[in-house]
Amino acid sequence: MTVKVRVALAADAEALSEVRRASISELCVADHLNDEQRIADWLSNNSPERLRSIIMDPDKRAYVALVADEVAGFGALSISEGMVLFNHVAPAHRFAGVSSALLDRMESDLAEAGHFEVKLTSTVTAQQFYLARGYAYAGEGSQDWGYPMVKPLGLRKHPA
Repeated sequence: MTVKVRVALAADAEALSEVRRASISELCVADHLNDEQRIADWLSNNSPERLRSIIMDPDKRAYVALVADEVAGFGALSISEGMVLFNHVAPAHRFAGVSSALLDRMESDLAEAGHFEVKLTSTVTAQQFYLARGYAYAGEGSQDWGYPMVKPLGLRKHPA
């Protein structure tokens, strides 16, 4: 199936909140160990209003991944920090290239914004995914706080 990635709109916030909730609850068991309090803490900032504020923030860019017009993933980045903030896939679309398509788009947009590297904090669940895509550990991490990672984006041509 083809994955299409587009910039998120404020109207997408409800669907993105649901994708993020399902991704965390169902796919990140290695991180929260099915502990209800850990899941609740992780999802405490997942309201559609909060995601809408990210979508509308001029320093952030949010993305929707679509598979056959169904919302299959959600990504977001901070332009000023050169950092991926979110990369979530709906459980029904896991291992279908959704996270890769989102990450490719975010890396490309950060390179276009002038960044020579991209930073993120990985979950336990996603570490192998990021390592396989050229990321390396960038400091101490933990199951509770995540694992800082970085990837060089390579040399880019500078405008003349």
